[in-house]
Amino acid sequence: DYFRGVALDSDGSVVLAGTAAQTTTHFDFGIARYLPSGALDTAFSTDGKATTTANTRSSGEIRAILGLPNGQILGVGSIAVHGYFGAGFARYHSWQALDTSFDTDGFHNDWADDITVQLYGAALQNDGKIIGVGSYATTSSSPKFWIQRLLSDGLSDTSFSDDGVYLNWIGNNLEAEQGTAVVIQTDGNYLAVGSGNDGTLDPFWLVRLTPAGVLDTSFSTNGWLTNTIGTSGKATGLLLQPDGRSIATGYATPSGGNADFVLVRYFSSGTID
Repeated sequence: DYFRGVALDSDGSVVLAGTAAQTTTHFDFGIARYLPSGALDTAFSTDGKATTTANTRSSGEIRAILGLPNGQILGVGSIAVHGYFGAGFARYHSWQALDTSFDTDGFHNDWADDITVQLYGAALQNDGKIIGVGSYATTSSSPKFWIQRLLSDGLSDTSFSDDGVYLNWIGNNLEAEQGTAVVIQTDGNYLAVGSGNDGTLDPFWLVRLTPAGVLDTSFSTNGWLTNTIGTSGKATGLLLQPDGRSIATGYATPSGGNADFVLVRYFSSGTID
């Protein structure tokens, strides 16, 4: 068992989420809620802890968690079917039960044979729409950047990039791409951070999309930018400052050295501050 995400609930409780092993091959969504004192909140699933099997799906993992304004909890990650992972979302009532008004059974799962989608980050709009970012790969292609938008009821928002998903390689000839975090700017644009590989190095990248789900070409020169920090690294988090600047967090390995913690701050234009 392990936790991947943390969120602050509307009442000050702390929610942790990740995966809980049921067998050596079956993993459920796992959530625990703690009171501000640090004690488990027994009003949540009687003992403060809950595991959820994604209906008849084989396994699931939460990598990001959002505390919703109404006290509900949204878990974002991946759900496996027949060995292939698809984008996974689950919405819970404050007392742990799944909210079956979300999609049709409390879960939203985008899945298909020979395709793997892993979600790592999420954000919530003021209108209740949900943004998830991660990676998409087939059995014959390296991972691409994936960002999708759901309506507040858990269904795909087809007004975003025509079908609810924007899918592309970011940068010049980058492979093994993975979006890890996303924030919503005050103008409604989406700013996402991630990592890729250019065959030798693993640069950070930053990309901005409009609410319609297309690249914002006013950002940097074509909607995205890359920064090489050391020989390899990974962007893992993104924060938005009130003045519009953003801070990417992660790690990088200098040539011949150990991995170091990294902070990079960007102006709203996409240039490094």
